[in-house]
Amino acid sequence: MSVATTSFAPQQEALIFLEQNPDIEMFELFILDNNGVPRGKLLHRDELLAVYESGRPLPSTILGLTINGDDVENSGLVWDVGDIDCRAYPISGSLTRMPWRLIPTAAVQVSMHPKEGMPATIADPRHLLAKVIEGLQADGYYPVMAAELEFYLLDQQRDSNGRPQPARDVDGGRPRGTQVYGLRELEQIEPFLADLYSACKLQGIPARTAISEYAPGQVEITLQHRTDALQAMDEAVRYKRLVKGVAHKHGMTACFMAKPFDDLAGTGMHMHVSLADKDGNNLFAS
Repeated sequence: MSVATTSFAPQQEALIFLEQNPDIEMFELFILDNNGVPRGKLLHRDELLAVYESGRPLPSTILGLTINGDDVENSGLVWDVGDIDCRAYPISGSLTRMPWRLIPTAAVQVSMHPKEGMPATIADPRHLLAKVIEGLQADGYYPVMAAELEFYLLDQQRDSNGRPQPARDVDGGRPRGTQVYGLRELEQIEPFLADLYSACKLQGIPARTAISEYAPGQVEITLQHRTDALQAMDEAVRYKRLVKGVAHKHGMTACFMAKPFDDLAGTGMHMHVSLADKDGNNLFAS
């Protein structure tokens, strides 16, 4: 069985979650498309167990969309297959609460089944990563990975010229200078950081060091490395969704765009990678 297949969750995970979270009313089922955009459906509580039992049919086009959500007609997932339903299954460990939602809601990440999810399986980026990992392991290399995502915290209201602007600090002002590594800048977003770290803990996301980055309102928070590269990337996906949700709750927009301002620092997504042997020894070290 492939790495992607073995990470599908057993029904017991859902049963335990439902028992421990009787207040949850809705479930956000999502899959990541090739542009890194989470797409899916909002389900009611009584629909969850069926997803674990027999998967959830999703249209093949869900993985063949542009960044704006339009069909890519030459993807082979639209007219060629009649937008056929493809079955996706929950990823183990991905069922978590979303504490920033008004309605008590949880999220579950899914991936296309290698057989029942055809033809969309070939377009599922998670399967591509699993294939790369399996190829490395066959040669005796075990990837260790971590993602480091920078982002801007922006006001939901634009300035008088229609341009995005940094969100207001706790004291009511707006950050104007670079102040890279500034500690006061982190204090000024403490309510956001408190909720973010709390949500990360609740979702099992290993958020670590926070710094003020190289532009007004720009922040970076590192994620702990994982010996399971697929887990590391799953957590990065959920972390990005979580940051956006918590920022919205605080009246801000979290922007991960590579270059949202032409006159300010770009936003990086650093991928930290090393290779180990089967015993965990770092093959990059002398």
